[in-house]
Amino acid sequence: MARNVSLICRPTSIVVKLPTETMKTLKAECNVEAINTSQSMDIIQLLLAVVVIFLAIYYYYQSKYNFWKSRGIPGPKPHLYIGNFIDVLTKKRAICTIVKDLYDEFKNEPVFGIYEGTRPVLVINDLDAIKDVLIRDFSVFVDRGFHVFTEDPTCKSGSNISLEEKESVNIDAEAVLQLSKVKTTIERSQDHFFASSIEDHTKDHLAKSQFLEADPLSQHLFLLEPERWRPLRVKLSPIFTSGKLKEMFPLVVECAGNLEKYLSKVTEDETPVECRDLAAKFTIDVIGSCVFGISTHALEDENSEFRKMGKRISTSSTKQRVREAIMQFMPSVYEVIGHFLQMKDIDSFFINLVRDTMRYRKENNVIRPDFIHMLMELKEHPEKVDSIELTDILLTAQAFVFFVAGFETSSSTIAHTLYELAQNHEIQDKLRREIRNVYSKNGENLTYTDIKGMSYLDKVFKETLRKYPILPTLNRRAIANYTFRDMKITIPKGTKIWIPVYGFHHDPNIYPDPEKFDPERFNDDVVAARHPMCFLPFGDGPRNCIAKVTTILRNGNILKNLSSSLNSKTLKFNSRWTKMHKISNARRDFAQADFRIKAARETHRHDPYRFSGPLVACHLPEWLPIESGRDPNGVSRNLQGKIGGKWN
Repeated sequence: MARNVSLICRPTSIVVKLPTETMKTLKAECNVEAINTSQSMDIIQLLLAVVVIFLAIYYYYQSKYNFWKSRGIPGPKPHLYIGNFIDVLTKKRAICTIVKDLYDEFKNEPVFGIYEGTRPVLVINDLDAIKDVLIRDFSVFVDRGFHVFTEDPTCKSGSNISLEEKESVNIDAEAVLQLSKVKTTIERSQDHFFASSIEDHTKDHLAKSQFLEADPLSQHLFLLEPERWRPLRVKLSPIFTSGKLKEMFPLVVECAGNLEKYLSKVTEDETPVECRDLAAKFTIDVIGSCVFGISTHALEDENSEFRKMGKRISTSSTKQRVREAIMQFMPSVYEVIGHFLQMKDIDSFFINLVRDTMRYRKENNVIRPDFIHMLMELKEHPEKVDSIELTDILLTAQAFVFFVAGFETSSSTIAHTLYELAQNHEIQDKLRREIRNVYSKNGENLTYTDIKGMSYLDKVFKETLRKYPILPTLNRRAIANYTFRDMKITIPKGTKIWIPVYGFHHDPNIYPDPEKFDPERFNDDVVAARHPMCFLPFGDGPRNCIAKVTTILRNGNILKNLSSSLNSKTLKFNSRWTKMHKISNARRDFAQADFRIKAARETHRHDPYRFSGPLVACHLPEWLPIESGRDPNGVSRNLQGKIGGKWN
């Protein structure tokens, strides 16, 4: 039987043979699609990585800003990474204004917390706690909390290498020029030190002074860590005793005599003089004589190298502002790049000046009662401070800080005092009467004791420092864990402390009507009724200002000379010069008022020390309200003096 069989063929695959060109096109399109997909994935992964890193950084810094909150301590909300000082960086507000605003906001709290960048800072309002920090428990708060930038990673032993061991072939041409110029100033000095040999040694010395340290002159008493601060402070303090100051006083009197001659010349030709500049020149002359042992002639010579150095240091440039911002907020970064930001010409100038002065005195057996002599004694007897190495740079840094601190603070304080005397004629007259009485009893040649005995002059000076303190805060850092008494607040080792001096000095509960200039606040009975920590222009405790007495002496001398020449009928504002003054940097936190003098001499038969002048006008600081047309003390700004000639 025949069967019909059907075969069904079901192919498992179909092979289609396409043209070669078509195959190439399809492969290329597939490859492009694969590449695009891969690139998209890479971009997504990169974006995710960036987001993760950003969030990690954000939460890392946010965790740092929980430091005070986690301890139950109140404080203002910080900005990311900048902390509570964004207005300082943007120059919208001065640091003193920020300190006062924060103090006013939290004044009812014993303490409050802020952030300097990402570093927590405890601000103390409680006066008894402040006394504990500065005096009672000073051993825990001996450190000021500032960084000393003395070592560069490329320099294996940093500041312990003497200048003779530094190796460099680069010469700072600008510093060579400056030291060559200062030769003419030095030749006129009392000692004529190294005038004949400076040109022979300048190149060699500058070659050796090109060190690798980030900021070599930062290792001075104000900033030094406790290990080096203690022995240096002990050995340098004797120069500021009453006995030493009496020996040094004739040097100050000599500078005061030059000031009188300068004022006489000004009053004769009616030359306008900017008061802060006048104070700065006098201060430089005093510092040059008492610290460096030379006559700087800053009053006479507009091109004085010391005056130029003072301007360089106090004038803010873009480079300097960047440098200060990195130092404050990124100290670890500054350790690496600080060498490229330092002012090498200034460092070289002072290092060679101090070293060559010492060499000349040693070779010529010159002895002078000044700061350089004290440094020479330390260098010749290093066993007195055997715990530290007395390098040339370390010794120069001590002289450098007296120049910087004395120049900036004294000129500002004197200018502010004249500013207040221009507004308060009763105070001005009372001060003049005291000075005349001292002159009438002791003659023209006043002594150290005579200046110290001018009680009202001292009150005027203190009231100026109360209203315009040198520093807005005092800074300390705990070197061990510490618990505040009564408050039961514990801070860990390394915590920074701020004491809001500017806030206390302008607190109406402590100083009624704080914007009023009133020297009577410092009458003995009034001072006795106040807490001793309410007035801290020089700090307190073992680490207070070492040159406090010298500052008072120097400022007292110039105020004595200027005040004896003032006349209440002619010491007035000129409204043409009254305008806003923009704060440029932290160094001008207190918006130093600029003044100008126009004076006319008037000889009085019965009062040879009296002059009819000078006239004073000022640029008011930005934080004083000027919209009303009146200053904070209620004095009209329409006053103009024209005795002695017309205003230019």
